[in-house]
Amino acid sequence: MDKNSKPSLQNLLLKRLVLLSAFIIIGISLFLTIVFNYFYQKYVFGPTFENIVSSVSSYIDQWQRTIKAFDTSYNPILKDSLNLSIWQSDVLNDLSDQQITEALTEKLANLSLQFVDRVNWYLINPGGVIERTDYLEDLGLDIAKAVPRYWAGRLEPLKVGESLIEGLSFEFRTNLPRIFGYKRLQNNWILEIGLSLDPLIVTDLWDGLKKIAQDNKYIEEIRLYGSSFAPFGNYVAVTDEEKEYFSSPEAENTFVVQNMQNSHFKVYKNWIPTTQVTNIDWSGKSAFFTLRVLMVLDFSKMESMKRSMIISLNTAITIAIILGFWISVNVFRRISKPIQGLLNSIRKFQRSPLDVEDTNIESQIRETSELEQSIQEMKEQIRKQMIVQYMTTERLKQDIEKYKYDIFLDPLTNLFNRRFLMKCLDDIQKNNSNIVVCFLDVDSFKSINDTYGHDVGDIVLKTLAEKLQNDIRKKDLIFRIGGDEFVVLFFDLQIKEAEQVIERIQNSLGQIKFRDFPDLRISISYGFSKWSSDNKISIEEALKEADLKMYEKKFEKKNH
Repeated sequence: MDKNSKPSLQNLLLKRLVLLSAFIIIGISLFLTIVFNYFYQKYVFGPTFENIVSSVSSYIDQWQRTIKAFDTSYNPILKDSLNLSIWQSDVLNDLSDQQITEALTEKLANLSLQFVDRVNWYLINPGGVIERTDYLEDLGLDIAKAVPRYWAGRLEPLKVGESLIEGLSFEFRTNLPRIFGYKRLQNNWILEIGLSLDPLIVTDLWDGLKKIAQDNKYIEEIRLYGSSFAPFGNYVAVTDEEKEYFSSPEAENTFVVQNMQNSHFKVYKNWIPTTQVTNIDWSGKSAFFTLRVLMVLDFSKMESMKRSMIISLNTAITIAIILGFWISVNVFRRISKPIQGLLNSIRKFQRSPLDVEDTNIESQIRETSELEQSIQEMKEQIRKQMIVQYMTTERLKQDIEKYKYDIFLDPLTNLFNRRFLMKCLDDIQKNNSNIVVCFLDVDSFKSINDTYGHDVGDIVLKTLAEKLQNDIRKKDLIFRIGGDEFVVLFFDLQIKEAEQVIERIQNSLGQIKFRDFPDLRISISYGFSKWSSDNKISIEEALKEADLKMYEKKFEKKNH
């Protein structure tokens, strides 16, 4: 990547700060929303919801306790009616329905039955079917199927001669208020007597519920239905979906909530009146006594208030983070300004490293001041090393000029020979230079001499020498130290970089073709070692190490 395309420190920090601030804002907003929703549900919405349901249920319970007086007034009458002699099996079979009705009416004629519209009797066979009655609408009603839990839990267990007086309840099909009494006869049939009460005695129930709905801002509507889903009053009919909610066990034990979206809810509750009979579990056994209450609740205003509070909190947090971001930007600017000055100073040093005039960077940050001091010290060390390197190079140049036409040149390749290598190694050790040593020779050179002759072998050596001279830097030195063995000294280079140079030369050699010898190809083997003044080994040992690595490579080639 071009260094000019890289972002500045300030831009990089600003970008990171923007991303970090965005993540923090999003994270805190999500956290606040989740936490606020949790506490809203637990301490606001949930309690309010339950209080509404409890208040409606409490009102119905209170109403039920109020009308207990009807049970007290009419229970003795029902008991006397259940014990009339006309219910004896031998008498009952001889009486017509009209005679039974007249006998029952005559028994009750002298009593003051306030709020009682009529009295009906029913004869229920052991299977639960009403086979005789003066209330023709219920003739043939199969109680065991219509209200199986009530039949199995309350009526079927009655023993012969045992009676059961129920409290105020509602007729299964019409929801008319009635009080029922039952007795198991000698023939195992069940006698039922029902007192049908004036509906006015229960109108205060739904009138009170309407007032509750009007006074509570969260209640949109309250509907009442009987156990057969028949409505009390002018309520709309129950849908199949609503029947499924009413029929779930939760609707009988507590209540069921249907989320209608837009913060509207339907609450389904089957209310079972209290009873003085403590040894009967009414849960799941009530039939005629069940009031099905459907409440439509509207929490849109509360939900709107919740959203407003969440938005306000998130807005406050966002403003605080933006303010912190702005303060951080100013701090980063104070940090980046002296760093930019240091970068300019380094660029100036790169252009003219021997210029000793340096600009002092003003900074109130201790670390920046220490960094500036370290850079100045580094500059001085680089200047000294450059001077030493320059002097070393100049001396080497002088030596080369002095001896290159004398005893230090190889007559065949015109490269430096072993003698000059020894002198160079001595100078390098004295001047504390850093070098990479490369030892290389020609693969199968003896075979080339034996096959093509020594003249061709000389051509191969000259070709290799020429290739080395053309492809290696001017500052590096090449030696032929004998036969087909060559040494290259790379100055201020790493082994990996030097190896890339030699590999490139090796690839080029493989492409060279000799006109008179088309089958002849040149390849080389090589080894590297690195030496500096800090090494514990001598430069001669580094040379031997490169030689050893070259033979290891040659051995690997033969094996492959």
